[in-house]
Amino acid sequence: MVKAEKLFKLTKLYYKYASDVRPFYDQTFSDNYGEWKITDIWNYALENSDLNNFNVEELAKIAFEPSPNEDAEDQPGSPSYVERANKSDLSYPILVVRYSDGDFIADGNHRLWKARALGMGTIKGYMLTEDELHKIPKVQP
Repeated sequence: MVKAEKLFKLTKLYYKYASDVRPFYDQTFSDNYGEWKITDIWNYALENSDLNNFNVEELAKIAFEPSPNEDAEDQPGSPSYVERANKSDLSYPILVVRYSDGDFIADGNHRLWKARALGMGTIKGYMLTEDELHKIPKVQP
């Protein structure tokens, strides 16, 4: 896909997502090496990778493990989590980062939850490697 077409799709995605659910312009993804704005990861993914189909059950194995860094109400399976997942729009792809020890969802956990609840076998998304993620400028403290 031509770069301009990808950027146009991203702009449409920003505006629709921001008005439909919760704006992601202030959301971040972090690992042991830093923190990145979701919008910056989206920009990189749309310019440098292709849309893929991911196996929902395979991603769910690691995506829905409880995290000590999350409040109980934000934990997968909690009533507020499920409510937000039910409102998510599956027409939007997810963002996956591939590390040597597995894949992690940078954006789209609620969409993945909904896809699994609906019995979908695959979900569309973009994948970046850990090395690609680390090429993106980090959030400055």
